Amino acid sequence: YEHLEIFLESLNNKMYEHNLLSKIFKGAKINKFNDIEKDNWKKFLIPIPITSNIKIVPPWFSEDKEKEIIINPSLAFGTGHHETTLACIRLLIEINNNYDLRDNISTILDIGTGTGILSILCSKIYSSEVIGIDNDSNAILQAESNLELNSFSSNVEFKLTEVELLDREFDLIIINISSEYILSKFKIIKSFCKSKSIFIVSGFLSSSFCDINRLFIKEKFSIIYMIHDNNWISVMVKRI
Repeated sequence: YEHLEIFLESLNNKMYEHNLLSKIFKGAKINKFNDIEKDNWKKFLIPIPITSNIKIVPPWFSEDKEKEIIINPSLAFGTGHHETTLACIRLLIEINNNYDLRDNISTILDIGTGTGILSILCSKIYSSEVIGIDNDSNAILQAESNLELNSFSSNVEFKLTEVELLDREFDLIIINISSEYILSKFKIIKSFCKSKSIFIVSGFLSSSFCDINRLFIKEKFSIIYMIHDNNWISVMVKRI
């Protein structure tokens, strides 16, 4: 705060009057928040109902851990409020409610795990081994921290790695990143899937759907479920 005050005061010096920063910030005022106001943002990160007996909550809303998935928000992606994360959650619930799909799932890979929200959810609703990977060390630290908040998640492991370094197969693979990543990495990721594997692919806008769908057709995958929410597309695909 003190350094910011000195910076703004220095912009009043005539020697900086033609400086671009001086033109932008001259006359700017610093708004200070009291100890109560600084936590106002927490009121907007409300719990998210997932099923009749599961909801995603931040730590300050936790009331009954048996019926909760606790996710502490951070710089890592994934609080459950974004359209793509919500769509992945809906698709995971859809699989869990379909015996023919659920019965074949014993290993799950969550690519770009972020806060670990989808991996932790999988451990809650499936009796399966779950591996969440990310190439961001801060994301892995946050995911592991969230794992500690959810004592039921003993079947989850987080790894700091690139997808190319994996060397095993999975029954369910979740990708919630971007169209560029999906288009560039899908062939590699395909090598990790079994004959009856399911992909949940999310994180791309409707403008990229044609390119993504052409990729699925080329690699012999068909869309069996699709969610379109506020211009974001999320799909469940399976080998043809």
